[in-house]
Amino acid sequence: MDDLDVKVDGSITLDRDLRFYGLISGSLTVPKGRRIELHGTVNHDLIVEAGATALIYGSVGGTLINRGGDVSVWGTVGAVSDYDQAKPSVILPQAIIKRRPEDLANSTEPRRTVNTRLDQPASS
Repeated sequence: MDDLDVKVDGSITLDRDLRFYGLISGSLTVPKGRRIELHGTVNHDLIVEAGATALIYGSVGGTLINRGGDVSVWGTVGAVSDYDQAKPSVILPQAIIKRRPEDLANSTEPRRTVNTRLDQPASS
C-alpha cells in the first residue's frame, strides 16, 4: 500500500491500494480489488464498488456510495447510501454523518444537519 499526500483537481478512480492524506476536489471511485484508507478529504462523493475496501478516517463532503464493498467510517461523511443491504457500511460511534438521503428526499423543510451514530437512535 502506498502513502500519498497531494491535491488532486477533479475526480479519479483508484488504480492501486492507497493510504491517502491529501485533498481530492471531485469524487473518488474505489474499484473491485482496491483498498483506500482515507485520512484526507474527498470534496464530493466516495464510490466504493463491490469487492473494494474503504476505511474512512478523514472526510467526504458528498455521499458515501457503497455498492457492496467493505466500508468502515470513523470520520465525517455528508451522507451514506448503501446499495447492497447484505453489506452495509459500518458506522463507528465516533463517526459523523451529516445527513441521510432519505431525510433529504422526504423533507419539505430546509436542509438541516443530522448526526447519526451506532450508539444513538436516528432522529426523526
